[in-house]
Amino acid sequence: MPKIVLLLAALVLVVGLVAACPPATEDPLTPPSDDDPPVDDPPADDPPLTPPPDDDPPVDDPPADDPPFDDPPGGAWEADGVITPGEYTGVQVYGNYEIHWARDEEHIYVGMRAETGGWVAVGFDATPGAGMADADMILGAVNCCGVTISDEFGTGPTAHRPDTELGGTDDILEFGGTEQGGWTTIEFKRALDTGDPYDAVLAEGTVTIIWAYSSSKSLTAYHSANRGYGEITLGGLS
Repeated sequence: MPKIVLLLAALVLVVGLVAACPPATEDPLTPPSDDDPPVDDPPADDPPLTPPPDDDPPVDDPPADDPPFDDPPGGAWEADGVITPGEYTGVQVYGNYEIHWARDEEHIYVGMRAETGGWVAVGFDATPGAGMADADMILGAVNCCGVTISDEFGTGPTAHRPDTELGGTDDILEFGGTEQGGWTTIEFKRALDTGDPYDAVLAEGTVTIIWAYSSSKSLTAYHSANRGYGEITLGGLS
């Protein structure tokens, strides 16, 4: 009997030791088997796109048409009734009257303006003291219908008639005009030598002029005291 008790006690002790021992675990240093799928590292976060710094200047699209450079003296001329810098090579001012001019090998370009709402005029090859007699006259005005201009000849000290009425020709090739701010501007172009006996032949050197303007838009109206003589110089071509 005592032997059986001792055997049972020993069995109980062995069972208890077995139960107290933890189960065996895998060796952590053992690499995974070849057939186990590899564990990929998680992808790194893509860096955010960095916006350009605020102080970078924006890139402007180029304009469709670059503005033209200013014309040099004696450059492009346009009969638009606007006298612009560089459009003419010479200018004379007589009180409230101005005359601007330029030339090329064949033509003269004239801009005349006065502080008036009426007509303005210039006469080439005038004789001081003789009034308008034998002067080659150009008169122009701006009215409701546009610009009126006339190529005329001084038939006497105080008289002038259109060249066409005298058997000559109208030799104004281009013209234009404006009335702005109390000033009237007339621009015109004609040949230096038109071949018309009622036109002056304009050549290099000094040309005597007679100038006038009126408060009336009628080209036959009198100019009162708004008149005078002057000179322009036609330079040579470089």
